[in-house]
Amino acid sequence: MGHLGGIRHYRPDPKQDLETGNTKHFDDPIVGGIQFFANDPLIAKPGTQFNDSTQGFTLVGCAIEGASGEKYVDYVQAHIFTPAGMTATRWDDRFGIVSHRTRFYSKSKAGVVQNSEFLDSSYKIPGGGWLSSADDMARFEVDMLADRFVKRSTRDIMWTSQHASSPEVVEEKHRGYALG
Repeated sequence: MGHLGGIRHYRPDPKQDLETGNTKHFDDPIVGGIQFFANDPLIAKPGTQFNDSTQGFTLVGCAIEGASGEKYVDYVQAHIFTPAGMTATRWDDRFGIVSHRTRFYSKSKAGVVQNSEFLDSSYKIPGGGWLSSADDMARFEVDMLADRFVKRSTRDIMWTSQHASSPEVVEEKHRGYALG
């Protein structure tokens, strides 16, 4: 969760990166997400190098499923969103009717804001496939600060900066990064 697992992020070449512009739907987001990187080698020994990794969060979702015996999306809904009253938060199911769902936007090379191409995020629900509202995000923060999700000692660990063990120079943008 600290992006120190050695698992790759998106590939730099969009032609090689199946995640870029993904339109394939996965009914099981954990199994589908793992298919994107299951056969890839680690890019670094775990713990030695910071590397932003959406796929790493797929593994976190897999661990939650294994530990709880529930599907990841069902577990998060039952144990986080429902108790917090987060009624507008859900996984981004492209087939679902989602009230007030917005489109994604991007900038063209000329800097003009435009509608983004369609993306099915079912392969990365734990790492970027949730939809929410500002009100629900505030509810989450209130419950997190009130220690309703995890014990204070666990939250303190979650909010403690992670550090790679290698002697490389840590880029400024990675300083202060804790657990997701």
